[in-house]
Amino acid sequence: MIVDAFPLAYGPEVLLIRLRELVGMVDRHLVVEASSTFSGHPREPLWPTLADRPEFAPFVGKVEHRVVNFPRGLGRAWDRDDWIRDETLSLVRTVPGVGRGTTVLFGDHDEIPHPAQIRAAVRAWREVDDPDSGPEAWRLFTRYHEWYLDVRAKGSGAYRWEFRQPLLTTLESALHTGGANLRTGQRATPVEGAPWGWHLTLQGGLDAVMDKLRATAHTELQRFSRDEVERRMVGHLDLLDRCPLERVASLDAMPRCVIADPGHFADMLYGDWAQR
Repeated sequence: MIVDAFPLAYGPEVLLIRLRELVGMVDRHLVVEASSTFSGHPREPLWPTLADRPEFAPFVGKVEHRVVNFPRGLGRAWDRDDWIRDETLSLVRTVPGVGRGTTVLFGDHDEIPHPAQIRAAVRAWREVDDPDSGPEAWRLFTRYHEWYLDVRAKGSGAYRWEFRQPLLTTLESALHTGGANLRTGQRATPVEGAPWGWHLTLQGGLDAVMDKLRATAHTELQRFSRDEVERRMVGHLDLLDRCPLERVASLDAMPRCVIADPGHFADMLYGDWAQR
């Protein structure tokens, strides 16, 4: 059994891509939402509203939704981020059917692994003679996409090691290590030779991007004005000047659901793919 576990704070359209892309690869999705933002402001959970939208209807039966409250005394946004990652892994035990031997896909909802990477990691685990000497987790590579689905970091090696998620791990390792430590530690072994997935950050248009900047634990990003964010989006400039961006030459590099229905995601694509 594979449980896809992640905290959710923003980005419903990216969530839809994740749910569609991982059909047939995971058995349950555990969606964990906090009742406040990482900055401590009250927020309404997204999933109850999304579950009533027709495009999310096929996944309602596979989603386990949990709402949590940040404990008092967590002063920094990153303390809350660490806490909700640990809590997310702890809540995997509440998913029906979970038991010893359960595999956990863990990360942020906008870090979507290619299904072939999951298959490769599962095969590699089966080939380990002594499970106790094998990796604590497999690190699954994603390619960084910013502003639009078809605009990404230039060069296949761009930020290969910056993003330490998503991870594929056993329930036992997850509970022993904790979400925050598993994410930042060096215990994961990279899956080589499989197609990369997609890190779909700052997606969905200007309003959605500004919502994310207000909701994310990266509170330093709240310094960007709406005008500055729009300037960088229009110019295809990385928000933090880390790497050049390029437009993909073909939708073949995108998740299957985008290839199959570009019209649905037309507002998230820079190009005119929906008319081709």
